[in-house]
Amino acid sequence: MIHHPSIAKRFSIPNMTFNCVGFCDNFYSVSKSSVWNKKGNLMGQLDDQSQGMLIFDTEIDDVWSLTI
Repeated sequence: MIHHPSIAKRFSIPNMTFNCVGFCDNFYSVSKSSVWNKKGNLMGQLDDQSQGMLIFDTEIDDVWSLTI
């Protein structure tokens, strides 16, 4: 939550992280896939319980999320 927004802001590019939910191979994932705009603002984030998808529109700086 510190590294990714600072990268987005520093290089003026959106930054997205994707993570698994629950156990994956031999570790437990923290989930919370996220997207930050080019200013480093958190635009959307999934929770740590549900599978889902984030769609970020760079033209209008907006995000849609879908959880299953």
